[in-house]
Amino acid sequence: MENQNRLTFLRTIVQLVLNDPQLLIEKLLLKTKKRRTYNHTSIFKPDRQHLIRNKRLNEIANNFNLYREHYNELNFEDLKKLNTIWYHMYPVQKHFDFLFVKSCVRYLIKRLRKKDLFVAELGGYQGELAYEILKSFPLITWRNFDIIAHRRVCELTRYDYEETVLTKPLWSAKIDLKNCDIFVMSDTIEHFNDEEAKRIFNMVKEFNVKSIIIKSPLTPNGQTWHNYKGSHLLRLGSNQLKAILAKDYRLVKEISDCFFWVRRDFENRLPLDGNALQFSIHIMPHPLFCANSVL
Repeated sequence: MENQNRLTFLRTIVQLVLNDPQLLIEKLLLKTKKRRTYNHTSIFKPDRQHLIRNKRLNEIANNFNLYREHYNELNFEDLKKLNTIWYHMYPVQKHFDFLFVKSCVRYLIKRLRKKDLFVAELGGYQGELAYEILKSFPLITWRNFDIIAHRRVCELTRYDYEETVLTKPLWSAKIDLKNCDIFVMSDTIEHFNDEEAKRIFNMVKEFNVKSIIIKSPLTPNGQTWHNYKGSHLLRLGSNQLKAILAKDYRLVKEISDCFFWVRRDFENRLPLDGNALQFSIHIMPHPLFCANSVL
């Protein structure tokens, strides 16, 4: 019974650290006063195997080459723990091109002749991009899918915004994107390996998502990211991504490291609008040379 209680308590602690690290600290302080040990083993001194694994995860979190080397050995819970560590190490991650995304949203609104678009974002962090877009287009429904919970931008409470914390990889989760108008990945796709990226695109295709917006610091022919101080994994280049999507999507706009695709069979059914393609050109510096481009 004591072992079962200890297991339940440890699972509670793990869930707390994933959902709210500050609440975890408060809970630990409270528990320390009430209960010290279970079955002669300190709650705060787990067994040797657990300590070794946690130490290993901390080493990986601080050594991105090690992370890339052992990525395939990590399970989804390991990735959650690592992302929790990184969230506190690098809290500022505002990596998006607002003007590019805004022009793409405006394009689709004009072509669809509706303002209540459904936008799904993968890796939206605290919802900074969502907030900037929703200020201009308040009727949009925005869903952010991420690996851990974040303290979202307070002003998002005014809009139809929601963050969904994944319990398994996106392509394995039961997520319905069949009415999705735009799928956004802003500095996100490079955090997946090649096979995972292909699975994401296959999922997007299966749901017939109308358009895709990607911002990613990829070179045309790909790279290994060796010695890069961040958790980037994707070896595919932008040319290879274009080839993967070319059959089902047409590249409507490309500026610097930003790309906007519209589904071919969907676009053919849209009413023509001579003004819809008048994009404002906005070139951002390459993210590899930007401050805060850690993750």
